[in-house]
Amino acid sequence: MRSRTVIAAVGFLLLGLIILGLVLNLLIALRNNQPFYGRNVYGLPLGTYSTIAMLVIGAVVGGVAIAQRIRRRNRHLGGG
Repeated sequence: MRSRTVIAAVGFLLLGLIILGLVLNLLIALRNNQPFYGRNVYGLPLGTYSTIAMLVIGAVVGGVAIAQRIRRRNRHLGGG
C-alpha cells in the first residue's frame, strides 16, 4: 500500500472518531434532557439542536458527494 493511502486512511479514521465522539455527546445530552453547549471557533456557545441540524446537513452533503464520485467512477469505467 502506498504511504499516501495509509496517511489518508488514518486521517479519515481520526476524523470519524472525532465525529463519533461529538454525536455520542449530543445523544447523551438529549437522553438526559440537558443542554449541550459546545463552542465554535470564535468561542461562542452552540446549542444541542443546532449542532444536530449541522451534523445532519453535513451527512447529507457528504452522502451526495460520495454518490457523485461513485457515479463518475462508474461512468469513467464504462458502467453506465
